[in-house]
Amino acid sequence: LTATPVENHLLELYNLITVLKPGLLSTEAEFRRQFVSPAQPSAPRNPERLRTLLAEVMVRNTRSTVNVPLPPRVATSVVVAPSPVEAQLYEQVSGFVRERYRPAGEALGLKWLQRQAGSSPLALCRALGHKLAEDSPLSERDRCELEAIQELAWQVQDSGKGLRLAQMLAARPGKAVVFTEFVPTLEYLARLAETHSVRYALFRGDMSRAEKDAAIAQFRDEAD
Repeated sequence: LTATPVENHLLELYNLITVLKPGLLSTEAEFRRQFVSPAQPSAPRNPERLRTLLAEVMVRNTRSTVNVPLPPRVATSVVVAPSPVEAQLYEQVSGFVRERYRPAGEALGLKWLQRQAGSSPLALCRALGHKLAEDSPLSERDRCELEAIQELAWQVQDSGKGLRLAQMLAARPGKAVVFTEFVPTLEYLARLAETHSVRYALFRGDMSRAEKDAAIAQFRDEAD
């Protein structure tokens, strides 16, 4: 039972369904032959055939079907201009990714690099540090470009959208929940909250159960 889209490798889907109903998707070798493309392991071949098979064990309900009373949702996009150095940083990362991107091979790593660049300079910096420290071979040109990007990232003390978010939180009465994908960005936002005197509770997936419970209690009783 889930309300979360699953975008995993298709073999993970195969294993889940095999636990639920062994044999429905045949053997792993046959499943690979029919549905798995090596170039795109999360996008199935023969999607209609796979959907038909999954319908035997999967019930999919929309919100309208189950009649869950939800308050009206108002979505607003806030456009924030980056600083000149932040814009230069993002363009350099985009150029690096664009030049090397291929559907197979290092595509996933490059996608993550781009996403971290879009999240925060700190997330990008941390990712580049890990990349440069890995044993995986890098060409001299790639290493030089990544080092130059990392050096530029260190120069960005604050991101435009981070500062705008801090201003919005400081001016907003009541509680707010802020989601972000990368832990370094979360650390950056925590630092911004402290700078702008915003009381906050930090919640991360790698916290212990006790730490998570304490963070929830802190948000309920003290933090905004």
